[in-house]
Amino acid sequence: MKNNKYLAIHLLNDFSGSPLVLANCIDSLIEAGHNVELLTSGDDGFLSHCDCDKTSINYRRFSNKVLTLISFILCQLILFATVVSKTLFVKKENKPKILVNTILPFGAALAAKLTSCHITYYVHEISIRPLILKRWLKFVLRFTADDAIYVSNYLKENEGVHNQVIKEVVIYNSLPKKLEVIPLDLNSDDFIVFMPSSLKKYKGVYDFLEIAGKLKGTKAKFILALNAEESEFKAFVNTFKSSGNIQILRRPSDINAIYSRSSLVINLSHPDEWVETFGMTVIEGFVHGCPAIVPTVGGITEIVVEGYNGFKISVADTNAICNKIVEILGDEPLHGKLVLNAINTAERFKYPEYKNRILEMLE
Repeated sequence: MKNNKYLAIHLLNDFSGSPLVLANCIDSLIEAGHNVELLTSGDDGFLSHCDCDKTSINYRRFSNKVLTLISFILCQLILFATVVSKTLFVKKENKPKILVNTILPFGAALAAKLTSCHITYYVHEISIRPLILKRWLKFVLRFTADDAIYVSNYLKENEGVHNQVIKEVVIYNSLPKKLEVIPLDLNSDDFIVFMPSSLKKYKGVYDFLEIAGKLKGTKAKFILALNAEESEFKAFVNTFKSSGNIQILRRPSDINAIYSRSSLVINLSHPDEWVETFGMTVIEGFVHGCPAIVPTVGGITEIVVEGYNGFKISVADTNAICNKIVEILGDEPLHGKLVLNAINTAERFKYPEYKNRILEMLE
């Protein structure tokens, strides 16, 4: 088998889902004997620990949308120049295969197209604003891509190119390669409802606070773990009055320990603003024995089977979510069945299966 060279590109390295998936992809390629170079921001995140050559790119997000847009455009210029410099004067048979993670790094895709590299897009998202930007990014994908990987059938069906030129496949995300599963504490009297999330209104963080407030006085306790900058986190915490049954954390160092203590994981993303195309937090919860409550739209619905390993309830109906939480915490046999089924479901998303699928696609 020929050892290939891959150049992977991702804008913002952090602890969200898309860099985690790319890290698993890079690990798979390296374990198979391939050479990988990574272009990403110098921030700390899941990609920081990849054992490959890295080139840092300057990209930052700001609270000011204009500044973020300027940073985004400048980053595309940097990506374009960097990819051209790394591929233009390389013989065709030695050119790296380009792996564009998310549809955002369009500068890298255009540069790779110019220098006749093979381009694979790894598509995670559809909720991009403004609409004109989304249309431009999808145009670049259609114009440049040879292959496209989608993280769910929902994403492929709704956002796929659907032509005979681009090879399009669905590969579900996997659990982290090195995943510490802490034994369930079956003797705990606590019923903890856990939501890991970015600090965005459309991710349902305020709905989570509302649900916690409505269930004050019940056995349910709530933990909200936020991926946010320290200044954003402090500003958020100062905006609400605690109901006494909720704990809010910023980027906890051991999220597996929280999953192992939890009884239920919920996702409250608003589909009108942000459609969950997969739902990494759900399968991370499953492997720790946490059933889930999720929205009724998106790729996340492909993971949760109604009444088997969780429930699908509209985030607009917080009363229904509250009622379901109360039902689960008050019915031990029901919760026990959901726990076992969640653990069984997690087996489908283990790293070795993902590695086989991703190598079959990329090699």
